[in-house]
This record gives sequence, structure tokens and C-alpha cells, in this order.
Amino acid sequence: MGTALAAELSTTYRTVDTSLLCHGSAGATPPGDFVCVRVVERDSEPAVWIDRAREIHSLLPVDRVVAFGESEQIVAAVIAEELRLPGHHGVDVVRSVADKLEMRERLADGALGTVAFAEAHDPLSVERFAYAHPGRRWLVKPAMGTGSRGVTELVDLRHSTAAFNRAREVANPVAGSRRVMVEEFISGRQLSVESLSEDGQHRVLAITQKYTDERTFAEVGHCVPAELSPEDTNAVGEYTCTVLDALRVHYGPTHTELVLGAAGRIDLIETHTRLGGHGIPHLVSAALGFDMHELAFAQLAGVPLLPRLPAAVPRATSAQAVWFGYAPVPGRVHSLRRRTEPEAHVEVLVSPGDEVTADMTRSSRVVAARASGATGAEAVRKASQAVLGTTVVIECSMTAQLLGP
Repeated sequence: MGTALAAELSTTYRTVDTSLLCHGSAGATPPGDFVCVRVVERDSEPAVWIDRAREIHSLLPVDRVVAFGESEQIVAAVIAEELRLPGHHGVDVVRSVADKLEMRERLADGALGTVAFAEAHDPLSVERFAYAHPGRRWLVKPAMGTGSRGVTELVDLRHSTAAFNRAREVANPVAGSRRVMVEEFISGRQLSVESLSEDGQHRVLAITQKYTDERTFAEVGHCVPAELSPEDTNAVGEYTCTVLDALRVHYGPTHTELVLGAAGRIDLIETHTRLGGHGIPHLVSAALGFDMHELAFAQLAGVPLLPRLPAAVPRATSAQAVWFGYAPVPGRVHSLRRRTEPEAHVEVLVSPGDEVTADMTRSSRVVAARASGATGAEAVRKASQAVLGTTVVIECSMTAQLLGP
């Protein structure tokens, strides 16, 4: 399940017969060397996905169900359970990872339960929780959201209704949850840990420094490796493995987001049973020499991974960074201009005529730049400056009148 990585798998391991079940437009032909393809509409109920999976299974018996994207994790586990086939994880494990309320509840009783949280049934319950925990910063967010959509930092309780409604609107029809939660906002360095697991044993391959927008919490850049002391590196790696054990994750790639605060305090934001997004696997490959895509595909093909993975977090040979540029206003892309960047690889993500939003999601991302350096600061400087060297003219209500037809 999923499209881009499934296509890469189908061409990388031709000894594995790969079928694709994905969402998209009717009649669309996804790229890739697939034995069978079935497409469902994006907001289809789980029963529709299951029916299409049964069709594939009847045409060519399936040995394993896997999902590469965030939104398909739960439905893939449901399909595997319905068809009595092996998958990454059981439904209960995937749901406890995807549902952030359930994740917090599972971790609340132990040493990992360091973040105050509660389910918010209505705006008043948000206010009650804030009054019960004064002097802190709070986030209101969907329990099963993705990509920072619907997340609001509540700085004024008069805005609790707007924050609650914004989170509530971010529905997850496949997972079947529209719950809203409120939790403590933790300040500190935001990191992500890129890991692979096999038979319940976890191997940390990289720790990524994350850069986010202070207003929307959208990710604006990443750098591999995060520049940490050996003590912090070991602590972050051990903490991540403890989280994965507590959530009963035993197989496959994981992407764990956390905050490293003062005096070495570590707090979990969330974890995912998938590879990191936003180009992180490419940064890991360039900085450390581990092709996380190939390793994940090899594991699916039945190749044992543990002999190929280091027991401790490896040292990088360079620092690698990616930086993103977002549209400041919604509208239609009118024209593009970019200067030559000898120290960065720049990828313009839109073309003239494309519609863009201004909500700091993927639909408002217009350019990405990757760069390397001897230090993280150098790599980030090169990548961010390359983004600034790209000009995108967007037609909105005002510019459309100025530019003419």
C-alpha cells in the first residue's frame, strides 16, 4: 500500500511479485512494475479497502501486507487481519502508535509518561484542563492527525473553541477517529530518530535535527546528524528503544520524534511505524552510507537485517541538510525563477499553473534544497540560502489584477 515507495520496491526486488492498493483517481495508472493494481477513492471506508484487497488476493495470493505511508498504516493492519496474512504489526500496535491519545495512555503509567495530556470532548474541557495545570503551554490537536494539520498552540483560552474546532475538522476516515486532545507543550531541541527493528531488537541508524515553524509547527528543515554529545546520543537512542518496546513495536522501520530539553530531559512527541519523510532517508544515506529504502525492501523480501546494522549509533562522514520553501499566499503559480546554486541541489516542486495553499502543508511547499557540509550549521546555511535564491510568483486576488491575463 502506498505508491512511490511501492513502485521503487517493485523495480528493486523483481523476484518479489508486488501488487498495489492505493488511493487515487479512477482509471489512474500508478507507475511501477506491479502484478495487480486496485485504486480506491481517498476517503473510502475500511470496508472498501478490504474488498479491493480481497480482489487482489483472489487473483494472486498475497503473502504479506505492508504500508509505506502514514495514512495507510491502520488500514493495512486491518486488511492483514481480515485476510489472515502477516503484516508489519497487529491492529492494536499500529493503532496505539497512530492514535496519540492511546499512545499517551499506554505510556502514562511508567517513566515515559512525562507529558501531561487529556482527551478534549469539547472546548470547555480544554479550558478546564488548562486551569488545572497553570503556568504551562498547551497544544490542542487531533488525536490521529498527520503533518501538523489541525495543531494549535493555545496561548489565550478565549481561542479554545477555534482551536478545538480546527483539530476536530481534521478527520481520519480510514482510522475512524475524530478525537481531539490537549497536551503540554515541551520546549527544547526537536529531534527524530531513524530506526530499524527485527525480532524485537532495535537499531538506531541516525538522529535528525528538526527545524519547525513556530506558528504552525510545520517542518521547514532537517539535518543529519543532529550535533549531540556522546552522552546525549546514547540517551536518545536508549530512550527510543524503550519507547518502541513499550508500544510493542518489533519489526520494520520507525521514525520517532522527541524533544531534548534542559539537563538532558527527553520527552516523546510521537512515533511512526514507517520511514521518515521529507527526504530524511536520503540525508541518512548521504551522511552515513545506509540506504534505508533498500534496507526496508530487503527486510520485506525476507533478508535478515541485524547482521547488516551497527549495534550503536554510527558516526557520520558529513552533515546533510534539507530546507523547504513555502508559499506565503494561496493562489496559482504564475512564474518561477531561480539562480544557480553550486553548493546545493535545488528542486522546484511546482510548475506554472499549479494551485498552492498558504497553510504550511505539502500543498503549500514550493521548493526544496539539499546541501552538505563539514558541520550541521554549514549544511543548513547552504540549503536555506539556496531556498532564498528561488523566486515563485503567485497569482492571488491582488497580483492577478497587476499581472493581467
